[in-house]
Amino acid sequence: MANIGERIRKIRLLRNMTQGELAVAIGFEDNDYGRGRVSKYERGIRVPKEDMLIKISKALNINSYYLSQGDHTYALDLAYELFDWDDVLPFKFKKDEDGSWVQFDEQYFGDFINEWMKMNHKYINGDISLEKYRK
Repeated sequence: MANIGERIRKIRLLRNMTQGELAVAIGFEDNDYGRGRVSKYERGIRVPKEDMLIKISKALNINSYYLSQGDHTYALDLAYELFDWDDVLPFKFKKDEDGSWVQFDEQYFGDFINEWMKMNHKYINGDISLEKYRK
């Protein structure tokens, strides 16, 4: 799982921000010192203190919990995994009026997802136990 710095960098790049822009947004100048400070956070040389983590989170328009190293929920773990997988696996994020979706490439995931859906259907209908469903 990515560390705080890797998460900051990933989200900064997703927001199309430069290190200088992030530096200004968190109270530094767009100079060697400000960009250097952001670079040190991203490379894990420095770990932002709580007040700085809040500033960075606001600048990146995310909840500071997503950057913290505290306890994680399954949903948060999934979000981190999707960020990590985004560079190496063939899937796309989509959003429509019904919500947000992850579209997986059938070539790589089709068989697995079909089998999973069959087992899920059996579990929901009461044909198999939770223990069997999770195996």
